Amino acid sequence: MSDRRQMRRTSPAWWAAGVAVAVLAVWFVWSQWDAWYGGGDSAGRVVATVPVADPGGADGAAEAASAEQARLEASWTEVLGGPPAWPVDPFLPGSCEAVSNRLQRACAHLDGAEYFVGEPPPGGSCAILRRVAEALAGNPPSPASELRDFPRILDNTFHLFRTLDRGTVQWLRTVLREEDSRAEPLAYALYSWAITRDGCDERTAVAQEPLADYAAFLFRTLGGQAYLRRRTPPTEALTSFYALMIADHADRAGHNPHGFDPRPELQRTRALIATQPLALREDYLRTLDEIAIRWKEKTGG
Repeated sequence: MSDRRQMRRTSPAWWAAGVAVAVLAVWFVWSQWDAWYGGGDSAGRVVATVPVADPGGADGAAEAASAEQARLEASWTEVLGGPPAWPVDPFLPGSCEAVSNRLQRACAHLDGAEYFVGEPPPGGSCAILRRVAEALAGNPPSPASELRDFPRILDNTFHLFRTLDRGTVQWLRTVLREEDSRAEPLAYALYSWAITRDGCDERTAVAQEPLADYAAFLFRTLGGQAYLRRRTPPTEALTSFYALMIADHADRAGHNPHGFDPRPELQRTRALIATQPLALREDYLRTLDEIAIRWKEKTGG
């Protein structure tokens, strides 16, 4: 390569052009994400329900709040066979059986869903989830120094497409779309299984470290942010909450290779959860506050 061509490729103008191309590519993926993954209307926009003021005053508002709490608790019974309970330490002796039972109940719920026309997915939902866990853990993203490497931006943006086959992506898309009102118990079952699968599930012998990589991926990459910001508010709130739980658990275990500082995301996630109809909302907020206190003590500020 001549000196002139080398100078052109390393000049500020060439670098700026590369940035522009990368940003345009990510913007295109962001705008089309829900057309591929679901969770929006036909134009790819997230459809949010705006609450209407209750004309019944304080009594009417209290009655509506009670009815909403009953609906939320019913979704836990529907999916997991019991009322919501927090906290449940997944690392206590004997908890593997409880974790496995929750996952089996969640999978049975998905296998019997009416939106899956005909027979359940091949191998059942639990088999699909195990294959997804193995594939993602075996090919984690690269959340560090993304903006210094244009190919890494695109790799991270298309990470799920590159890692999972089309049928699995379609299955995940359907579940995300159809189970939005039951996202809370499903997220709890999946989190408690994922965080303990090394010790509880011999059929999925994958390391815990990739979980921390995915937590950092969601918060520190354009692809991860595109995924989060295009979800419905309850799903974004729950995904962010459990990602922070994973990041904090990994840091306490001495695994934080990307130097991820969760404090900015703690504030956003807390604001999200505080406004969402979640059965365990107060428990989530208290847990986030505990994480914030630990990080304040750790950093001295």
